[in-house]
Amino acid sequence: MPELRRELDHMEAIGVIEKVDKPTKWVNNIVPVRKTNGKLRICIDPRALNKYILQPKYQLPTLDEIKSRMKNAKVFALLDASNGFWMLNLNEESSDLCTFITPFGRYRFKRLPFGISSAPEEFSRIINQMFENVEGVIPYIDDICVYAQSVEELNDRLRKVLQIALKNCLKLNESKCKFFMSELLFVGHKFTEKGVSPDPGKVQAVVKMEHPKCKKDLERFLGMCNYLSRFIPNYSKLIEPLRILMKKDTVFTWDSNQEHAVERLKEALCKSPCLAFFNTNQEIVLSVDSSSTAMGAVVLQNGKPIAYASRALTSTEQRYCQLEKEMLAIYFGCHKMHQYTYGRKVHVETDHRPLESLFKKPLYKVPARLQRMMLAVQGYNLHVNYKPGKLLFIADTLSRSCADTVEPKMKQLHDNIICHVKLQRDCLPISNVQLKRIQIATASDEILKMVITYVKQGWPKNIKDVNKDLRNYWTFRDELGVLDGIVLKSNLIVIPESLRTEMMQNIHQGHAGLNTCKMRARSCIFWPELNNDLELFVKQCKPCMKYHINLQKEPLIHHSIEQIPWYKVGIDICTLNNKDYLVFMDYYTKFIEVCKLDNLTSDCVIVNCKSIFGRHGIPSFVVTDCGTQFTSEKFKEFAFYYKFEHIKSSPKHSQSNGLSESGVKIFKNILRKCNEDGSDPYLGLLNYRNTPKPYMPSPAQLLYSRNLNSLIPVPRSTLKPKLFYCDSKYYNHLNSVKKNYDKCAKELPQLKLHQEVYFKKTLDSNWQKGKIIKNCTEPRSYLVADSEGKIYRRNRKYILERAPDSSPDTKNNCRTTKVKNHNFAVDDIPDIVLDNSMCQPSAKYVIQEPSLEKIVCGSNMATQASPARSRERSRSLDSSTNNANLPTPSSRTSRGGLNEQCSNDKITRSGRVVTKPTRFKDFVDIG
Repeated sequence: MPELRRELDHMEAIGVIEKVDKPTKWVNNIVPVRKTNGKLRICIDPRALNKYILQPKYQLPTLDEIKSRMKNAKVFALLDASNGFWMLNLNEESSDLCTFITPFGRYRFKRLPFGISSAPEEFSRIINQMFENVEGVIPYIDDICVYAQSVEELNDRLRKVLQIALKNCLKLNESKCKFFMSELLFVGHKFTEKGVSPDPGKVQAVVKMEHPKCKKDLERFLGMCNYLSRFIPNYSKLIEPLRILMKKDTVFTWDSNQEHAVERLKEALCKSPCLAFFNTNQEIVLSVDSSSTAMGAVVLQNGKPIAYASRALTSTEQRYCQLEKEMLAIYFGCHKMHQYTYGRKVHVETDHRPLESLFKKPLYKVPARLQRMMLAVQGYNLHVNYKPGKLLFIADTLSRSCADTVEPKMKQLHDNIICHVKLQRDCLPISNVQLKRIQIATASDEILKMVITYVKQGWPKNIKDVNKDLRNYWTFRDELGVLDGIVLKSNLIVIPESLRTEMMQNIHQGHAGLNTCKMRARSCIFWPELNNDLELFVKQCKPCMKYHINLQKEPLIHHSIEQIPWYKVGIDICTLNNKDYLVFMDYYTKFIEVCKLDNLTSDCVIVNCKSIFGRHGIPSFVVTDCGTQFTSEKFKEFAFYYKFEHIKSSPKHSQSNGLSESGVKIFKNILRKCNEDGSDPYLGLLNYRNTPKPYMPSPAQLLYSRNLNSLIPVPRSTLKPKLFYCDSKYYNHLNSVKKNYDKCAKELPQLKLHQEVYFKKTLDSNWQKGKIIKNCTEPRSYLVADSEGKIYRRNRKYILERAPDSSPDTKNNCRTTKVKNHNFAVDDIPDIVLDNSMCQPSAKYVIQEPSLEKIVCGSNMATQASPARSRERSRSLDSSTNNANLPTPSSRTSRGGLNEQCSNDKITRSGRVVTKPTRFKDFVDIG
């Protein structure tokens, strides 16, 4: 940390970065990289940002152009730009995009940072413009080649180059600058006064390749040669001595003929036309592979090799898991072929499929041991693609026949990995005591022991070859790692099964909600099915379920509306100033009719309905709540004889009869204001019926096809009949209402028959245990039985899923009745069922339960339900609308105080259904 802080302060002091206090649209992760001299280089992780950066198309000089320009050159100098990108200033917008987060706050680059995909080409364009007028200078990204025919001429050109560099604040790296050389290694080739030749170093991997020692080695070597055979002259004749050894019954005997054949093939592989010249304007392919003892890499263009590289693995690296070895091969290939891979798009071929997805993930999701290697290749524009190992002929062969030793840079990488892993371990959000417990539990967990084995030895290529118990780990196998005996998924600790319940208890401390628990868990721990286990754990928490907040609203379901006036009508009863009113509202025209009620009996309601229907016609559908006036036998008979379908909203859910509630609200608003100033409420209703809405004509125009004459003077022509319809504005309005309502809505999962749930008996009560006994045909409507066997009809909004009890119910609770023991058919339950617990029947009409228990259910089942024809005409619609609030229970006991009717049926503790005797059929239980 102190070293990082010093480097940030230094970069801020020289004007490369600056502190950021304002909000920025983009924040990148910091990537500190250790340079070869031991100092830190501050980079950013701009992989997500690079996807949206337009790439400048700047053409670098080709090898042919360089060869023609350096013709007759005898003395050379090579300059290296130190932090060359930093000489390019960023504008304000680009600087904000290069904001990065550190432990000490946010900073942003004022100069071009490393890692931006367009940086190499943009820098090359600027550096070439800088030296375009100086003869004998060839800039190539951050390398500047200066050549001449004599030392004096080279001195003059170097002086001009240094003056231009000083003028443009281009800093050079003294330790990497080379002067007055007779031969120059540049762009992968060796330049001398005699001409150009390939760099000997790029073919050393083939030259030092060990000779085959068995048929398997020979088969691998010939596979590589066959891949390049079209570039090798007289290929068939060269391999003839080797082909003899591949015959089925031939004993593998190595002699001088085979020795000479291999040497000639190596020679052919290391010169043209097999070994191609590097073309700076063509995309390159880096093919890499790693075996148990070595790794190999080759740069290809158009299928031809440009350079080879291989080296043996150290004893420490040989203990890496296969995923780490393959990642190490990519790191080795990039740095060994730096002159080819830096500053351009590189297609990496690997036979390890997990690496393909790892390079697409954020760095923090990568296992800790791989993070260091991925940071080390951050400066390269890599696109990793999977290719089967049998098709990686060259890289596979190089990785199995190598005698090279490890380079100092690779040793440094291994030290960095160890340091990084230790840092990750120290940063785990867990105490040493808890860490030790997890280590011990992991060591005894059979599943995690197999996971550790697969992580170290490599996962099978097919999920079918994986133990069934481990298949839950298959999809994220590339994110798994092992640290000090603990399995990690990226930076999350995989908890052994024996500690999972304890972890969930710790996470749920304070009875946090499900989403909060998930967020806590995701920040530090992991195991397969973690989310499902947390959901079950929270649902089994009795205090959480008892005091659970109301469920989120569900998406809006509009009533189906025909373009026919008085086709569907909503009816509701309201009370104002101790007077009762019956309010009618047409679903299509929004026309309101109001009748004053003498009393709240079904007879009075029916008489007023007949009066309104005689005036406007009988509707096809009538929507009401579940008040006792509308659920009585008399109203059912009225619906049957008048041939309309009666739709009843869910108890406690007035939203499903929202238009009627809206009509009540409009009427009450008019009546209150008119009573306040003594004006005529009938004229107020007339004005409402005559007033058009922004999205539809007036209710009177839609119902009567004309305006109604009022106290407002209007032309006589407007009173003449004229057809009016709701145009597209009305339906667009409905769609807009639904869209706004659904912004915060969420569809709740459907409940199953016999599913254990919690439900609300009243709107302000706590959640009670229950069980689903019927999925009603209406949407979002269910019949729920409580622990005493009483049945309630509820909307899905007031039903909460309940996890199975972790322990059996208390046997001392003798009133608990299992609903599954009810011996009646679900289809025999009446559509409207009253909460008997909510109604307080007077003593005069109470039926004593002991006498009812003597009745045999089988002989009375036919009498318990309402007439079949009436029941077929009666159904419910649970639909949400935005026009109504939840109802407030009325204080008038004549309506029961609730939008529900008391059932004539009772269920005994044994599960039998009993029916009220016929002599009491005219009596209604009221509160």
